[in-house]
Amino acid sequence: MKRFQNPLSIPLLLTLVGVLFIGFVYRKGTHPSPPAQVPDRPNIVVILADDLGYGDISANGKNFVQTPNIDALAKSGALCTNGYSNAPFCSPSRAAILTGRYQHRFGFEFLYPATAKRDTIVGLPFDEITLAEQLKKQGYATAMFGKWHVGNRKNNTPTDRGFDQYYGTLGGHTAFKDSSDADVDNFPHPWWPGSANSFHRHDYSAIFDGKKEVAEKDYLTDVFARKAGEFIDQHKKSPFFLYVPFNAVHFPFQATKNYTERFKAEPDKNKRVYYGMIAALDDAVGQIVRKLKETGLDKNTLIVFTSDNGGAGFLKAPYNGPLSGVKGLLFEGGIRVPYIVSWAGKIPAGTVYNQPVAGMDIYTTAVAAAHGTLAKDRPYDGVDLLPYLSGRNKAAPHPTLFWRFGKNKAVRQGAWKLFYYGQEDQYYLFNLEKDLAEKTNLAASNPAKVAELKQALATWEKGTRPPAWSDGNLPQFKPGKDGNAQYRVGPENNLFYIY
Repeated sequence: MKRFQNPLSIPLLLTLVGVLFIGFVYRKGTHPSPPAQVPDRPNIVVILADDLGYGDISANGKNFVQTPNIDALAKSGALCTNGYSNAPFCSPSRAAILTGRYQHRFGFEFLYPATAKRDTIVGLPFDEITLAEQLKKQGYATAMFGKWHVGNRKNNTPTDRGFDQYYGTLGGHTAFKDSSDADVDNFPHPWWPGSANSFHRHDYSAIFDGKKEVAEKDYLTDVFARKAGEFIDQHKKSPFFLYVPFNAVHFPFQATKNYTERFKAEPDKNKRVYYGMIAALDDAVGQIVRKLKETGLDKNTLIVFTSDNGGAGFLKAPYNGPLSGVKGLLFEGGIRVPYIVSWAGKIPAGTVYNQPVAGMDIYTTAVAAAHGTLAKDRPYDGVDLLPYLSGRNKAAPHPTLFWRFGKNKAVRQGAWKLFYYGQEDQYYLFNLEKDLAEKTNLAASNPAKVAELKQALATWEKGTRPPAWSDGNLPQFKPGKDGNAQYRVGPENNLFYIY
């Protein structure tokens, strides 16, 4: 036993035994590999509001409606003050979120036509890889509850494009609840073509459970939040991707009376109903976050909250804060949106991030967080935001961002933004750091910057395709007609068409 009193003897002996064992295994033709290290993959929750204005959340300074749950989410992570949608309308911006690419790369420039018959227009091309398809390949359970609006072909619905579960509407809008119910307040906007008849659930506004059309009696904002919570309960032990694209606060304006009662001091019923819709959305966000906390999953869940475009200010209730423009225009009010990213332990709580970020970044950020690999056969325009929001990378995620919607185009580079208003073949140049409301057109006084940004825009457009379908017969807004004008605060207080 004396020979083992040397403390080095036992380790040496064990090493010798290990070497002899490995030699034996290799001699037998079996080559063992070390156990694979499985990284800790977070759950991913993407919550998308519909037509929510930049100023419609109190975290961005609004006083009309308090949004404590959305504000709390911002305080838990990063509030991105320069968050952008990739389009001034619903479906093209959703296409960018789902693919991580400028939608112009595959012709999804305009709204998916709301009244398109089944199987007449493809919508999201089949060779695009959705975020759900990407994460599903990485072992994630996937679910979507809400508004799809990127195609209604029978083989191009959510369950065809990577989602294990789906409950919602395929089209651009639907009734939140039966308008005849005693507990709901309605406010129609008859000047918008079709809006007066939008309180329905047929055709493109039907509700689907998977591929089966179903009847739904409850208020949709509540329904989507409840189903999101049920999905979380069912997937506590494996990573999941949960996409909740609410149809709130898109028209038709409807809110249950328990929400409109909160704003009974507001004499304008249009605003009262709209504010109730915001309150319901805020409660729904809070319900999802609370479920993550109850299940203990909040510590390892990446949460993104944003809107598909700016507020529809022409509906006389949505609020884009200090920004000019509304949904449909490429002024800031049409494309700058609420944008929040939260991940406990990864993004410092209380971060206020001022560099421009975009909807398409959600895809790339989620894939990076899940330790995935992007497809090599296509360019991705989204950026992994985690190094930037965590403070590890001090540079701007996007040196330049681009937009195009029909005749209108825009490019942002640093503080500078160039907007081409195609309706009148005119360029507008703004310094957003000094002129957030885009009141002062600097194009005439800075032709060199105009030329530089025009060239950047032209170079970007070489990588895009023409629109795959028409503009969807959007109404031509007539300047000056009450309730029927796209407007903005700007040079000479001009009124603008959408395109």
